[in-house]
Parts: sequence; C-alpha cells; structure tokens
Amino acid sequence: MELKKFFLGIFILILLIVTPLPSKADDSAKSPDKVILAEVGDKKITLQELNEKIADLPVQYRSYFSDLEKKETFLNSIVQQIVLAKKARELKIDQKPDVSGKINDIANQILSQQLVKEEIVNKINISDEDIKKYYGNNLDKYKEPEKVKASHILIKVAPDANEEAKNKAESKAKEILAKAKKGENFAKLAKEFSEDTGSSTNGGDLGFSQKGRMVKEFEDAAFKLKPGEISDIVKTKFGYHIIKAEEKREEKQKTLSEVKSQIKDALTRETLKNKLDEYTKKLFAESKVVMHPELLKTKEDENKNINKEETGKESDSDEGLEVEFGDD
Repeated sequence: MELKKFFLGIFILILLIVTPLPSKADDSAKSPDKVILAEVGDKKITLQELNEKIADLPVQYRSYFSDLEKKETFLNSIVQQIVLAKKARELKIDQKPDVSGKINDIANQILSQQLVKEEIVNKINISDEDIKKYYGNNLDKYKEPEKVKASHILIKVAPDANEEAKNKAESKAKEILAKAKKGENFAKLAKEFSEDTGSSTNGGDLGFSQKGRMVKEFEDAAFKLKPGEISDIVKTKFGYHIIKAEEKREEKQKTLSEVKSQIKDALTRETLKNKLDEYTKKLFAESKVVMHPELLKTKEDENKNINKEETGKESDSDEGLEVEFGDD
C-alpha cells in the first residue's frame, strides 16, 4: 500500500503539468494488447498496460480514472514520468547514494510482494470443508446478540447536584412521563423536552443496541420493556430518563451461508500469516540473519528516562472512555 501511495503521489504531482496526448480513433477496434497508446523511443505503452496500471491503484482512485478524459490524463502522466526518469538516469541521479537507496527499497517491496503472492498466496486453498469445520467449532462467534431499539427523553442533572436541583429535575421528568403515559407522541415530547442534544432532534431515537453498550441502569430497563412500552423514571449518572422500547430482536445464530465469505477471509489471513512466518524463518536461516532487538529496547528505555527527567512524571496512559448521553 505504501508503494502505491508513493507512485500515486508522483502521478498527482505530474497531473499538475499535463498536456493531453492525441488519440487514434482507428485503434479502438483492436484488442487492448495491440492498441499502442504512446511510444517513448523503443518503449511502447498499450491500452492493456494502461488498464493494468489503473487496476493496481487503490479502489478509491480507480473510478476517478474510469472515464476517457481522465484516462488520457493518466496516460500523459505515465509518459511524462518515463521521460523524466530517462533524463534523471542520463544525469546519473539514480546513482546518488540517497536516491539509489530509495530505488532499492522500492525494488525490495515489489519483489517481496510478488514473491509472497507467487509462493504463498496463490497456493492457499481454503476448501468448503475447512469453512464448515471452522464454523462448527466457532458457533458463538457467529451469533447475532439480542438487541433493542430504544428512544429516550433525558432530563439532565449532575451527580454532585444539590437536593433542590435533583428534585426539580425529577419533577420535570415525572411531568413529561405523565404526558407520555397518556399517549402523547413520544418523539414530539423528546424533541421538545429532552436535554440529550445527540438524540432529541431525532425524536429521542438511539437506534439498536446490544447488551454491554449502554449504562447499566438504562440497559436493564430498556431490555425489560416490550416493544411500544414506556418505562418509569430511570436514574443514571446523566440524570433522569424516560425510555421507550421501539423494537426488539432476539438472539439468533447466523447460518453458514451468511458468514461463509467472512470465514474464508479469516482462514485465508490466518493461513497466510502462518505460512509467511514459516517461510521467512527458513529464509532467515538461509541468509544467516542476526538481529539485536535488545539494543532497540535499551534505546527506548533511554528515551523514556530522558522524558521522565524532563517532565517529572511517567508518560500519560489512555483512560477508559464511556459512551455518554448528551452533548458531543
């Protein structure tokens, strides 16, 4: 992927100075490998080669170069790249140490990717029996958990609020609950009264959620409700909620046909990793590779100690985050 980004960067740079090349209308009936779009000395660029280069681009760029005008631009960029590279070689730029090192790195990437493709990827064969066996051994992985689609109205109150503020918020929530229980439109009430700015504009709709994704008190109440039912006041650390269960989906086992391609991808990745590890271990031994990762660790420790001395504390660690109701 890095290699593709490198070449794409070159193409985009060249696109800034492009001049469209003339096209030959009478070549359109020929097969792609016979249609010569450009000639640079002895080098010929065919329609097939252009199409292959476009196919090698990241997915998001392929569609961009799908129409005729963009293809001409892309072709022009290829020709200009060839001409510029030819001149660079004439000036022996490719022999400069920093440039030759980069060229060697790119060559190594291409060769290693092609080797892995030919020696490992193309030889991986995941059979239907492998997929069936994996599915049978991992049924729990392919269960659709029970879900509830809930809407709510939130009246906020801070956890450290005084009793007067808490009582005021609870009284307001009870008044809204009474309206909802009488049959007033829940979505309209949410838009008018809910203080959860993330959902109030959608009528309090929170979408589908499974267990473990919501605050416990809210989750317990939501999953006990039947579709269409409205809860009593539910207190959480965010304040007072009125919850309506819109829809429920029971837990279900996904069928083998539903997850077959997913399992095949997972087995392919796992097989590729294992075979690549084995293959590279063999090549490491053949190439008499000697590595000293302990020196990297020593250097890392030095940097940590320097950072500790400068700041007077250990590096900060990420704290667990919790999805909250209310403002983003």
